[in-house]
Amino acid sequence: MKQWAARHGERFALLVLFALALLLWRQAEARTPYLEVHMLNVGQGDAVLIELPDGFQLLVDGGPDASVLSELSEVMGPFDRTIDLVIATHADADHIGGLPDVLARYDVEAVVDTGGLKDTALFNAWADAVVAEGADVVLADRVQEIPLSDTASLMLLWPQESVTGRTLTDPNEYSVVAELRYGAFSMLLTGDIERWAEQRIVQSRVLTDVDVLKVPHHGSKTSTTEALLAATTPELATISVGAENRYGHPTDLVLDRLAQHGIETLRTDTSGRITLQSDGTSYWIAQ
Repeated sequence: MKQWAARHGERFALLVLFALALLLWRQAEARTPYLEVHMLNVGQGDAVLIELPDGFQLLVDGGPDASVLSELSEVMGPFDRTIDLVIATHADADHIGGLPDVLARYDVEAVVDTGGLKDTALFNAWADAVVAEGADVVLADRVQEIPLSDTASLMLLWPQESVTGRTLTDPNEYSVVAELRYGAFSMLLTGDIERWAEQRIVQSRVLTDVDVLKVPHHGSKTSTTEALLAATTPELATISVGAENRYGHPTDLVLDRLAQHGIETLRTDTSGRITLQSDGTSYWIAQ
């Protein structure tokens, strides 16, 4: 009886190992040779996962709650437990609400934030999670480049001053703004900046023409000014927003302005998760 159990136990273990190997192989096969930008469907909040062909993964914000975990699992696969870089654009709940859960589940190598403070239990949970993770912390306090690969980089464009240790009365205006560059493709990630910050970024002359604009502040009427659109001339705008949210985002004012500029617009409340792919020359919406 013991010999039978031992033989069958070994077979079962081999079957489990084979099944795991097959799943991992399929996951590796599913990786595309393209840059992928996933606007995750997290409701009224922001979460963007960027994946390079070499496997580098960057998460910008974590949405309002732990729902980001199911989105990440679907995109990354159930066995992937590492994220190379996490950016917390600012301390509002709809952007960092899910990040403590992300750090609890995934091994994160580095974190980018402004160093600004907010007197909330959620912000304290996020700050504690960063310390517990032991990740390297990069402060967004000046224009700087973060190389991601031989062909990709992230330009941190805003804030252009240190807010470390300051309790910010309006953290939206000090959201991390970054431009993703992959070959000739570029995308501007804007957090929740509003008119004041947009004007100052434009005046600093750090903006360039981009292919895709992540619309600031979910399409609020206080953002996406004519000056920002003129400085960036995007072809496509993406809006991360919850269906029938109480703020009325995105506003007709912003949608009309984008349409007047001939900018195609995609929204997570109507399209669900949005995935862009690029070969470094052109880009397209993945089906």
